[in-house]
Amino acid sequence: MKFHSFIFFTLLNINILVGQYFELPRLGVLDFEPRAVPISLTQRFTEAFRNELENTNLAQVIDRGSLLSVVEERGYIRSNCITDYCEALVGRLLDANFILNGSIAYADSIYTIDINMVSVKTGAVDKTITLRVFGDYQNLMDAAESAAWNIFGLKSPQQIAVVEERERIARISSTKEQIIPVDLKSRFTWPTTLRSTLFPGWGQVYSDHRKLGLYLMGSEVVLGGLAFAFYKSYEFKVKDVNLYNRMYANTSDANKVSEFRKVLVKAEKDQIRFLDNFKYTLFTMGTIWALNVVHAVIIDLDRNVDNMPEVEIVFNESTNQPQLSVSIALD
Repeated sequence: MKFHSFIFFTLLNINILVGQYFELPRLGVLDFEPRAVPISLTQRFTEAFRNELENTNLAQVIDRGSLLSVVEERGYIRSNCITDYCEALVGRLLDANFILNGSIAYADSIYTIDINMVSVKTGAVDKTITLRVFGDYQNLMDAAESAAWNIFGLKSPQQIAVVEERERIARISSTKEQIIPVDLKSRFTWPTTLRSTLFPGWGQVYSDHRKLGLYLMGSEVVLGGLAFAFYKSYEFKVKDVNLYNRMYANTSDANKVSEFRKVLVKAEKDQIRFLDNFKYTLFTMGTIWALNVVHAVIIDLDRNVDNMPEVEIVFNESTNQPQLSVSIALD
């Protein structure tokens, strides 16, 4: 679904950019000819077809009033202007690129829609499509969308949805996998929690939270290395303190006593600093480990318990601020 939305908005933006630099073709739509159907029906379909053409954003559709006024000013009657030459002439007067005309026939509960796209420049039919609609008046009106897209050689969104639904049903029908019933009374399992308890991040990687799991693993490894380095530095300073204590106790030279005293004090401070850093690092590792286990427990609960409240961060359009959303399924 996200991929389809991305494609839709990409094409829409491309269409807007193209429309800024390239002029869209101008289309004039003449009222469809009725064949064994009421004139009012063809007029309503023509208007629906004209609206759907505008919705495609692929052409500029000339207003029906402007088109009829030009036809009447030249002394033409729609029923008499049926040749390609006449329609091309009307198109030149309207500064149009194409004139669309068609007819609607009805027989044996089937509407047959024929649509011609006449090129004003050449005076010849550039494209012809035929649609057959089964059913009633509403089905005929719904076909206006398909006709508007098909005249450009494209499938309408409705036709694409129908094809995708048929393919989905076909895939479901062709699969041979058996659906295994879910035992709602099965015991809880804790695969994520157990793994994360043994090693932080392992359970997250196992439960498809790979990026978070790798972050947790990396943090613990880095902190573990720092803790080891701080502890070894502490041990070295302990040895230095013992050595400086012996040297300080055994010397009788006043200058040496002062020098050894300064070195001893500095070594003791370094010893305390490395020990504190070691403790802080261990505390940080323990905190990350505890948070990692809590997150793993939440993942396992979400997997084992149906209809758990869903907590997520959403954007509130009325306040223009993010907020915490909690949703609970009632079924």
